Amino acid sequence: MRRALERMVRAASKAKSMDEGLMAKGYPSNPYGDIFGEIADAIFYLLNEKTCRFEDSLTYIALNTDAITEESKVEILMMQYKKNQPALF
Repeated sequence: MRRALERMVRAASKAKSMDEGLMAKGYPSNPYGDIFGEIADAIFYLLNEKTCRFEDSLTYIALNTDAITEESKVEILMMQYKKNQPALF
């Protein structure tokens, strides 16, 4: 799971960066935002998160902060995964 999350976090970061760059250049609707959303949803479902709003989920918070490294994001998401999937560990 860790290896999958590492790649998904890396891909989400790249897609988010490309989306933000294109939005700054005047292209608010581009496929990178959609790709970021799909990756974020996939992580949310893998972690079995249950929040009323996606914006309240740990997935959203981890993927949308620039204050921590990708490695730290993976650690946070792994802790959430273990918390929601205790029978697997």
